Amino acid sequence: ASGRSLLQSKLYAEAESELRLATSLAPDHYWYQFYAGVVAFRLGEFPDAVAAFGACIALEPKRPECYHYRGLAFEENHQPDRAEADFAQAQRLAEQSP
Repeated sequence: ASGRSLLQSKLYAEAESELRLATSLAPDHYWYQFYAGVVAFRLGEFPDAVAAFGACIALEPKRPECYHYRGLAFEENHQPDRAEADFAQAQRLAEQSP
């Protein structure tokens, strides 16, 4: 909760510290990984964002937002082919959702 609050306050470096601790204590917690990805993206740490959103995908492979955000991180990390594949998967999953 602390990391998310810091993220919402745009205190990204502080949020990163909190979320790094949270993900080390509970690496299988979807929301910790998701918010860690958001913070890494906002800090311009695109490889870390890719890794965090990749963890989200491993934990919840049917969630289109994971692929979408990882695609954005791939794009910023100059990996357009991987970004395009993730965007396409996000679209497929979104179309399958009720």
